[in-house]
Order: sequence, then C-alpha cells, then structure tokens
Amino acid sequence: MTGYPNPKASSFVVGTITAMRWLAVLLAVACLLGSRPAFGRRPLDRYVRPQPAGTHLRLFGFVGPGFRAILESYLPLEEDMSELRLQGWGDVNYGYTQISGHADVRLFLLGLGGSVGHRYVWRSLQFLPEANGRDEGYTALHREARREKESAGDAQTDSFPVAEGRLSLFMPMDPLLGLSIVSVRYEDRKDETYDWETATVYDSGVSYRWETLLPFHHRRWGFAGPALRVLYVPRTDREGESDWALDVHYGFVAGTSPDWVESNDQILIRIYTTYLLGNDYFGTHTFHAPIQVVVGYQADFDF
Repeated sequence: MTGYPNPKASSFVVGTITAMRWLAVLLAVACLLGSRPAFGRRPLDRYVRPQPAGTHLRLFGFVGPGFRAILESYLPLEEDMSELRLQGWGDVNYGYTQISGHADVRLFLLGLGGSVGHRYVWRSLQFLPEANGRDEGYTALHREARREKESAGDAQTDSFPVAEGRLSLFMPMDPLLGLSIVSVRYEDRKDETYDWETATVYDSGVSYRWETLLPFHHRRWGFAGPALRVLYVPRTDREGESDWALDVHYGFVAGTSPDWVESNDQILIRIYTTYLLGNDYFGTHTFHAPIQVVVGYQADFDF
C-alpha cells in the first residue's frame, strides 16, 4: 500500500537532520580536542561550575550568523552560595543588534535580576494584511509566510527599548545542576512581528517567560540535559483581535570545554522544538520545521 508523504513530517525531518549535523560537528570537535593530554586534567564542565571572581570579557560567536560580547564583573558574596553579577551585553546577528545592561544577585537558591536595553531590528518580519486580510497570500505570520517574505525581500526595520525583571531558582543537586528563571519582559516592538531571539511571533507590550534547564555534568565530558521554555505573549489572532497565546518549547542544552584559551571556553548547543504541539508560528523558518538551533563557541578573557 502506498501513500503521499506528510509535508510537515518531511520538513521536520529536514530540520532535524540539519540540527543533528551541527550536533555531530560539536561532538567530533569535542572528542578530538578532549583527547589532548595537556588539557585532559581540566574539568570539561567548567561552564556550569563556580566562576572565578573579577572582571571577564566573554566573546560568543554562533551559527546564524551572530556574535555576542559580554563584559562582566563577578563578585562572590559567599563561596558557592551567594554572588553578584553586573554585565554589559552587545549583540549583533542576522536579525538584529542590541545593547543591554544586566544586574543579578544570588542568595543561596534564589536569584533576583533585571535588565534594560535597546534593540534595532534590521530584518523585521511583520504581518501587514491588505484589504482582504492577507499578506503575501497568508492569513498569519507563520513559518511558511516568513519564508515567502524573506524570499521577496519584504522586511522592515524596527527600533525599541527592552526591559526585564526576573526571579531565578538554582538547584545544585550534583551531578544535576538545575536552573529555572521566571521573567516579565516589556518590548515596545511593532505588533505581529517575528522575534529572532525566541523564534516566535508576538505583539508589543508585556510578555511572560519561564525557562528551565536541567543539565547533568561531569568533569570528563561536560554537561547535557533537557530544557523547557514557556512563553505567554500578546499575539493578534487570525481575526485581527488582540489576544494572548501560550507557547511551549522543549529541547535540550549541551556543552563542553575544548581548552582553546587559557582561562575558559565552551562549545555550546541548544535546540528547541514544538514538534507534535501544532505550533505553526515557532521555528527558524529557514529550517522548514518547528525547530530553533543555536550552536556556538564562547571564549572568556580575564582582566
């Protein structure tokens, strides 16, 4: 008995294969570099271990392409218990650029923080319906519509402030290191626009986020574990009336230290998907699938 292939399943397979290729590159590089005896004595899970006090410059380049520079001042208030972090971020990537300041304090298992910044989006994908309620023939800014807009060069620019307050819960249960963050975020963005950071679509105003990471770590191989991200965002529905939407993204995060620099470095991978959840908005649209992949390398330099 024969039948026609499911286009959604096929597109997901293509996106998954692409993501797995990057994962294979990560694992191959990690294995090659991890076999070097000069660096084998250093823990490969240093990224999730307590960091040294002082001022650090963190440079993170990732496939996308994109680049992030972080200038951080880290002050332990009590060893392995309490800490204060002050950070300045500069982001440049395919979709936008952003500058922001961050302050976070941790007191044992709880953390409190806030951020302010400004984002300039040079590839803003926005749903702009005509009189018939359609844009490029589509009734919503889902993945297929965004691909059409990209192909047609139908992108605008946008510039808006960003502010966020967050509450964190740390779960140091060796070898499991859990982190859960609940945040309230304000963005004065255009309505019905694609957010390159979370790979979904929402309107201007206040949104709510909950992200939880549960990686297992080991000094000989690094860290890896499941990840969950839940967004509650304002989103205009298909009838053009403002409404709220709940987005659930699940996946995993992993990393290891290749020891390319003297202080600290990491190869990182994070994958989120909404496969089987029926979310047509979520995903990096170039993958033709509900998937978001971040693969990159971060190097730290101490002052």
